[in-house]
Formats: sequence, structure tokens, C-alpha cells
Amino acid sequence: MDRERVPAGMPPAWPYYQLPCEYRDVRFQQLFFQADPAAVAPLVPAPLEPVASGLCASVAIDVPFASSYGSFQEWFLEVECQFRGGRGFYVPLVCLNNVRAICAGREIYGTPKVWAEVSLEADGEALLGRARLEEALLVEQRTVTNQRARPEELPATFPAYRLKLIPSADGRGAAVRQLVTASPSATELRDLRRGSGEVRFGQAGGIDLRGLRPRQLLDAFTFRLSYEEGWGEIVYDELAELRTR
Repeated sequence: MDRERVPAGMPPAWPYYQLPCEYRDVRFQQLFFQADPAAVAPLVPAPLEPVASGLCASVAIDVPFASSYGSFQEWFLEVECQFRGGRGFYVPLVCLNNVRAICAGREIYGTPKVWAEVSLEADGEALLGRARLEEALLVEQRTVTNQRARPEELPATFPAYRLKLIPSADGRGAAVRQLVTASPSATELRDLRRGSGEVRFGQAGGIDLRGLRPRQLLDAFTFRLSYEEGWGEIVYDELAELRTR
């Protein structure tokens, strides 16, 4: 290890991942829906604020190649929120089956990643995405997207906020509490399709998503995307602000 080089993560002597990370031909299944705003609000941490729309996106992806992690499958939830008067989306939960990607997501961006059994596969003309924790079904979504769509029809879900929260080793609160955003670059979108879908949520591994039962199902999209993932941006550092007061 170059002693002059600042380690990017743990363990310092044997970097577990590298950035930027190149993703190739990732398959996305994205379903938008409206849930009860009262069920969404507890998922949104300060300094973010919940909004009245109850708008959510349930997303499953199949990654055949990622230069830092290899192949994996992932499911994640996005909920609409507000920060300093602007709209965005918060990511309260990500389930996936790749240890390296879990470590990188948590350590760099604060993405709330947990290990799960995740799949995204064809089911006749449909696409079926599932996430299981401890052999119990947490989410299942089925979409049929048989209409070609234009890129401008795909709803924007950025900025996508994460709360990077790391506890102090001595148990005295947080050592890090930062609001982070990250977005892909060098993107190449293809095979964008639009349609409809359905999703059902369950309870597994101490996580209960049943309150997010859709009040209204909105559009579903499927597409393939190649992109590059780099460093994120710290948009709010609570502990740094407290030290300057």
C-alpha cells in the first residue's frame, strides 16, 4: 500500500472496492405508486421532510457486470421528500446479494444496504422481481411493459438522498451524520419500455413494509442502462454544522 495515499475504505491495506465503478447493461424494473403519506413519513429522516404525495418507486435491478463488485441483483425503495424547499427522493432501504457492493454502499454513500436473496427474471411476458430476507418474502413486483417509451417520459428520481449515519465507537451518539447524494454518469440508456405493474410488501428480518401497500399504482418502466458510479456529494453535515455554532 502507498503510505502517502489516503485509503478509500476498509481494510486500508487491502482495498475491498475501487471507484469509479463501471456498470454494463444493467436491467431495471421500476414501478411508481402512491402509498399512504402517514406510512411514508416515518421513513424520512431529518433534515429531510416528508411530503403529502406519498409517491414511491419500487426498483429491482439485475447487474450482469460491475467492475468493482462483479454481478449481483438488487431491490430498493425510493420515497419522495423535500430538502430546503426542493423536491427529491430518499432511499430508506436497499436489499442485495453482493458483499462488496454492500460494504461500498454503506461506507461511501451511507446507502442502507442489507443482505437479501434478490431475483429479477422473466415470467412469460412479464418481469418478476423479488426480495427475501431470512426466507420470508419482503417484496414482490410484477410488471408488463409492452409500450416503447421516450427518455423524457421516465420520471426523474434525483437528487437521490442517503443518510450516512455511523455511530461513535464509544456509544456517545453519531460519529458521522451526513446527507449524501450520488448519481450515475456516462449513462447509456436503451430498450426503454412503459406499462403497468403491481407490488406487494411483506415483513421479514425485522423490516415491515406492509404499510406501503399502494393506494394507487402508477406507471411501470423497464430499461437497460450502462453507466459509471463515482464519488457522491455531501449536501449537509449535521455534526460539522454543530461544531461551528
